[in-house]
Amino acid sequence: MQRGLSAVNLATPSIGGTMNIITDPTALKRGGKFKQEFGAGGFLKTTANLNTGLINDKMAFSATIVRKTGDGIIDATWTDAWAYYFGASYAVSDDNRFELYAIGAPQRHGQNLYKQNMAAYGPDAVEFAKEQGDYDQSALTKFGNGSRNLNQNWGKVSSSYTGEQYWYMYGARTTARYNSGFLNERENFFHKPLVNLNHFYTINDKMRLSSIVYWSGGSGGGTGTYGSSFRKPAVAGNKWYASAPWGWDWDAAIAANSNNVDTKYHASENRWYPEK
Repeated sequence: MQRGLSAVNLATPSIGGTMNIITDPTALKRGGKFKQEFGAGGFLKTTANLNTGLINDKMAFSATIVRKTGDGIIDATWTDAWAYYFGASYAVSDDNRFELYAIGAPQRHGQNLYKQNMAAYGPDAVEFAKEQGDYDQSALTKFGNGSRNLNQNWGKVSSSYTGEQYWYMYGARTTARYNSGFLNERENFFHKPLVNLNHFYTINDKMRLSSIVYWSGGSGGGTGTYGSSFRKPAVAGNKWYASAPWGWDWDAAIAANSNNVDTKYHASENRWYPEK
């Protein structure tokens, strides 16, 4: 453990200090583990691990893979994630050893961006709002039927819509939407792998040489509705929001943006409809 300021180039510089955890595949016994965890909001996490143990007193391998999914406690704040770890050790001799490690965690999440009105957080919050002299009481009519699970950044969409999700993960492309039944106004995604190659060489009883080469890459970002795309707010009583006056009517937005060819922009492609 290193205390105080630390110029760590794998993360934000640490003020309190950093902790270095050293793993050693040769110290693990041969075998494996399988674990599943369940939780609220459809949470499911599965972990599988396999270790070879020391092979011929020279090499050892260890691998772990994790799969995590969940719908989220807040509406449409889903998680679609993986994580992996691989470690290998090879002893050229008693004084000369190489180690290779790789870790990463590609993940994708639905977002909840907006701060909510006080009354949207359920009956207790409504009663509290009524007691506040500077609170606009007319807002209770609009927001008073909400709950702590409210998320304004999503909406259901017709099952006939087959559009894909724009993605920029190691280059611009499109990918299948997380759920065919709804759209998130914003989702984020990222993957930051780290690969280490270590070399340990004992020169003599008083001197040891350690050499480390590592690579840290990654890509990620977020999708959203920034710009001039047409968005139509959903209204209370419609087929998607029977009891809530918020959210987006994505079917109306899709229809507007799918039939707006502007030849000044392109001969055949649709141009985003100006927001009104």
